[in-house]
Amino acid sequence: MNRKPVVHPIESKKPVLQSPPPKDEWLFSFKDFKQIENFGLSTVDSGWFSSLLSRLSDLSKISVDVLAKDRKLRDDMRYHPIDWGSYNIPIQRNDFDWVSKEIIRNEEEFPFFQFHVSKALGRVIGYWEGKVFNILLFDPMHNMQPSKRNVYKIRASSPVETDISSILSSIDEIKRMECTTPDCKIKKHVLSLGFTNRETNAVVLFLEDDYYEYLDGILEKHSLSEIVETGIIGLI
Repeated sequence: MNRKPVVHPIESKKPVLQSPPPKDEWLFSFKDFKQIENFGLSTVDSGWFSSLLSRLSDLSKISVDVLAKDRKLRDDMRYHPIDWGSYNIPIQRNDFDWVSKEIIRNEEEFPFFQFHVSKALGRVIGYWEGKVFNILLFDPMHNMQPSKRNVYKIRASSPVETDISSILSSIDEIKRMECTTPDCKIKKHVLSLGFTNRETNAVVLFLEDDYYEYLDGILEKHSLSEIVETGIIGLI
């Protein structure tokens, strides 16, 4: 007797989302960030950076829609477009020559805004691309729109160089110096930097604190190359 196969119905399962869909939260970009005169970081300390990061962290949790609708929120954080007609303002939109010309020319679509780090710690200046706020400048001295309280004075705030840019600047300064001897080997070597010895052997290593203290003492008598080479020879 032939039996028909039993077919069990297949249950259709709804797809399970592994994570909730992203919200339109406030995001930050530093692609157009720069330090310039009057908008540098020469006047700030670690406490200022701590306040800045806390502010950015808090704002990253806010929906862009909430920002657009909540006037009190905008007032509390001193969020508003830059008034280029402000008295004694030290910079104009066209001075942002490191930003794409398409952005600079299109002020209606890409107005520049500012909000404060805190009442006493200055402002952050940038523009929107969708839900991303591109940070252009930090203004720790409130120079973007000088206030009557400060007699509309522009307070000094210079760019701070990174370690590598500071080293390169020092090398350029040495290159411009005049030697006291006609055949100065040091000057000759400095002038050759960047043109020879492009391929060098470099090792990056990390030491525990105790060993690092020992190394500090040894470096008073020996170079780092001598220490490493001696150690290699001893282990062969």
